[in-house]
Amino acid sequence: MPKSQKIFTLNYNNKLIYLMAKSGIAGAIGANLISTLLVLFLLSDFIPSSVLGKWFWIQLILFFTRIYSNIEISSKLKKDPLADVEFYAYVSLFSALFTAILFGVLNYIMFIYPVPDLYRFLIDTIMLILLASAVSTLSMVYLVFVGFTLLNGVPLVLFSFLQQEEVFHIFSYILMAYLPIQIVFGYIQYSFLKEVVQMQDTFQTLYEKSSDGIMLIKNGRFQDCNQAMVEMFGFNDKTTLLHTHLSVTLPKRQPDGSLSVKKMMRLLHQAERDGFASIEWLHNTLEGDPLWVEIILTKITLQGEEYIQGVWRDIQQRKQLEFEKEKAIQEIASLNQNLKNRVQKEIEKNRTKEKQLLQQSRMAQMGEMISMIAHQWRQPLAAISASSASIELQATLGVLDSEIAQKKSKEISNFAQHLSKTIDDFRNFFKPNKREIETSYDMLISSVLDIIGVSIRNKNISLKQDLHCHDTFHTYPNELKQVILNLLKNAEDALLEKGIENPWISIKTYTKEDYYILEISDNAGGIPANIIDKIFDIYFSTKTKKDGTGLGLYMSRTIIEEHCHGSLTVTNSEIGAMFTISLPRSENEKSL
Repeated sequence: MPKSQKIFTLNYNNKLIYLMAKSGIAGAIGANLISTLLVLFLLSDFIPSSVLGKWFWIQLILFFTRIYSNIEISSKLKKDPLADVEFYAYVSLFSALFTAILFGVLNYIMFIYPVPDLYRFLIDTIMLILLASAVSTLSMVYLVFVGFTLLNGVPLVLFSFLQQEEVFHIFSYILMAYLPIQIVFGYIQYSFLKEVVQMQDTFQTLYEKSSDGIMLIKNGRFQDCNQAMVEMFGFNDKTTLLHTHLSVTLPKRQPDGSLSVKKMMRLLHQAERDGFASIEWLHNTLEGDPLWVEIILTKITLQGEEYIQGVWRDIQQRKQLEFEKEKAIQEIASLNQNLKNRVQKEIEKNRTKEKQLLQQSRMAQMGEMISMIAHQWRQPLAAISASSASIELQATLGVLDSEIAQKKSKEISNFAQHLSKTIDDFRNFFKPNKREIETSYDMLISSVLDIIGVSIRNKNISLKQDLHCHDTFHTYPNELKQVILNLLKNAEDALLEKGIENPWISIKTYTKEDYYILEISDNAGGIPANIIDKIFDIYFSTKTKKDGTGLGLYMSRTIIEEHCHGSLTVTNSEIGAMFTISLPRSENEKSL
């Protein structure tokens, strides 16, 4: 029978069915036998024996039916708690309900025959007692309880109300109020019993299904155990294990040299004295194999008697790992020094390699910048040449006066200062910084655009600036300028390569939470999805036809993450790629 508890079906937990069957035997004796005999005794002078006899024999049949079905349920479920007793449960249910119906019929019989009020009241009292006792005998199966209560109580209320005497009217009103209370109280009783049964099932499941072996010990002997205990020691069944002396599973001595039997007895005495004891223990399985376990002994009380509950946890694998770990530690210790030296050498190699890559990246940028400087110098040099030629021509023609000479000299001086500033910008850009200095995104962007801005605009690419972060912070400015320059050059190359109409590059700065953010985006269409996750890999380049080294973005991320302790990420928007530099604010900068 299923174990679910649906109160208006017979799908109850078998333990509730079992409890109903045990109490149902007493209920049958009380309702179908004792109460029936009392009815016969009280009404034999007032109701024809033929009518009363039939009622009695039906009650007697129901009595034996209820006794038989409840005994069958009890015996079957005692042997096997999961046995199918659905047929006998239905028999018990219907016999209990017919018992209630018969008492309802008795109310009708008393109504049509002249039964004195005193006797009628005594019979009604017997029925009320049966109603009250149903809480203890039938509430385990709520469907049967409700049916019995209604089939017995409703006719009692109805026929009491139909009597002419006022006392019976009062009695019927009392019963009308009592029946709902009886049903509610029966449900409370049913809910309580159901929770108790569920709790028993839960603890039984935990006990039986536990991966640890659980043993109940009394007076140094095994009293009960779960299946995990049987399997742990290699026995065939629980009975064999429980009848085996503890010494069979013990080696003569424990690893510390003490006698196993004496040490175990001391452990049991400690648990009895202190209520708790635990130890790591070496056992033998039935086949003689060593078995390491962790034993936890707890003193408990069950049904008024004291037991020792023991939990045996298999730690054989853990012990094996410990032995292997100790061995591995010794081997690692012998290799540790050599490994440390090798790691140090590899770190030095990586540092050297990083410096070489950084230098290689700088040289590549230097070549691009020399080209940009040459482009920026053409206009000032042409202007100087034109001014010089103008002075020479006017001097030859004899029209060169002092004012014109001063004006042209000033122009030549301005152009020369512009050339000198360009050289200073170039030299400062690649000057290495060994320490962090205070700077800002505004200063970094201005410095980079002084070098590359003219080149970008000369290629008809618009530069959009949306600068909202004006805070200063400490970092390595020249390295950060290299990153910004590289990102701007990549955007420029992408726009030119794809021939974008109305190309633009956007530079945006702002502060978000604890980070200074710089975003460089373009409208070049974005980075293909199949390579966007690879663009920061070393030597990965999409410019192989243009002698791309694949170092620019790799070194840019290295600079941002390892030197500036920030992050460099890339995403695609609907119109192009966007690179984001996030630099963390220091505690001092936050306070400002």
